[in-house]
Amino acid sequence: MLDHAAACGATVLREYRHSGDFQAKGLHFREQIRQWDERGGYNFAIPVDCDELLAVVTDDGISAAREDVLAELLRLKGERRAFRIGTSLFNLVDRPGWFAVDLEFYKGFIPAGEGICRNAPHLSALA
Repeated sequence: MLDHAAACGATVLREYRHSGDFQAKGLHFREQIRQWDERGGYNFAIPVDCDELLAVVTDDGISAAREDVLAELLRLKGERRAFRIGTSLFNLVDRPGWFAVDLEFYKGFIPAGEGICRNAPHLSALA
């Protein structure tokens, strides 16, 4: 799955393999985003764990299709603010294809550049 994500253009960081790295993932994300800001060439930093995927709500329901997710990101391109993903869906292991909705487990992401990362010492809250 990670190899596929990397082949599709995602940045997959494989050097963080210890439990302490998971606890410090906000710091790792912040450092990665700082490096991206120095180089440029990206639109959004969306910190996700390897067991998470992005989906959007379309007229046909929930979609994780690449074209639907990219269309939503394209709609947001140019915004200069942090974003909050307000709904999380947790898979129910004993019921394949079913998900539990959690409206209080927030994820976040930020647009590229403009020192947003440098001015966001609490970026770990996004992770």
